[in-house]
Amino acid sequence: MTGPKQFFPVLSPNSIYILLNVMRAADSIDPDVVKAKWESLDTIETLYGKGIISGDQTYGIKNHAVAYPWPYEIMMDGKVSSSGWIDDVSAIP
Repeated sequence: MTGPKQFFPVLSPNSIYILLNVMRAADSIDPDVVKAKWESLDTIETLYGKGIISGDQTYGIKNHAVAYPWPYEIMMDGKVSSSGWIDDVSAIP
């Protein structure tokens, strides 16, 4: 499906925003300091609201995945409409 009404999630700005917030929390741009801070955080602000930092169980890498609220749409009878947000990210391992 292509055209002007196709949904493309724009993830790059959110990733940059998350990294910026981790650097602010670390009060540093040194990669080692930022990495250590990232691994100590449980939550972080994202462009979509509070994100949960996890990934240990799913990826086996300590705190290197961020789950955050996500909008979703539904298509019914050829029409796309907003169906709200998936915002319960607390159960993501």
